[in-house]
Amino acid sequence: MTVPCKFEDKIFWGTGSGDNRKVGMYISSPRGDQIEIWTVGGEKIASKFFPAGTSKYTLKRFLENHLQIDLYYD
Repeated sequence: MTVPCKFEDKIFWGTGSGDNRKVGMYISSPRGDQIEIWTVGGEKIASKFFPAGTSKYTLKRFLENHLQIDLYYD
């Protein structure tokens, strides 16, 4: 499934409604950069730490692989 998305305020937002609204949140911490994966109902279903300074592209690819979707920036 292909989902249009935006990256604003450290959140990966899908456009439209239903399964493609909020898909992930980026958080910086002393341990590194964390990406959290969310369901539409607002539940966190997974998270992973990456080294500090990890590119937005790498975080996006992690979301795509975990959710089995393709995100593209509209």
